[in-house]
Amino acid sequence: MKILKIICDESVPSTHLLNTQDWDVVTTANEDTFAMTRKVLGISEEVVKELKLATGESEYITIKDDGRKTSEIMAECRSLFEVHSYYTDKELDKQFKPVKSERKFRYLQESDPENANKSANDLEKEGGEYITLRERLLYEILYFNKEKKHLDEKNVTLCAGSRRVDGDVPGVDFFVGDQTLYVGWSRPGYVDDSWRARSVVK
Repeated sequence: MKILKIICDESVPSTHLLNTQDWDVVTTANEDTFAMTRKVLGISEEVVKELKLATGESEYITIKDDGRKTSEIMAECRSLFEVHSYYTDKELDKQFKPVKSERKFRYLQESDPENANKSANDLEKEGGEYITLRERLLYEILYFNKEKKHLDEKNVTLCAGSRRVDGDVPGVDFFVGDQTLYVGWSRPGYVDDSWRARSVVK
């Protein structure tokens, strides 16, 4: 099903909204205006849910870290798809200790766009909480099992919630070309549009 994407703007006459079938833009509406437009166009609740999922407006996922060794989480990834990791299993367990936690993130295939061009150092200064390497690997497993696709096929999740002992920061992405999940790292001051942290949702 093609997801209908609409601009709902109170300054746009409702008669104009009837010709939006081929628009390729994202909603910028408040809820009342969006509801009015949905009624005019006859858009079902199912399509609204798919739209919100695609635009990241209201869908979230809770990542529960059960305290397994990081190497065990990586092993589960390897049982599902190809993985290339900069870290050995011994390094994973030494650098990224088991932590039991349960935190919520936006349900987006690509890492949070508002965190583009922000290094781990920048984010630390801003405050807030960000995804760890362990949570990112668990997220990958959940997303793959549900969607049969991978996170970060175009960008990289900067795991700003994790640091190696030398201060470097892990990064995870999926390269479509060779169908492999890559686990690497960057310097804490590294900035790039494609390296983006995932923020914890409170």
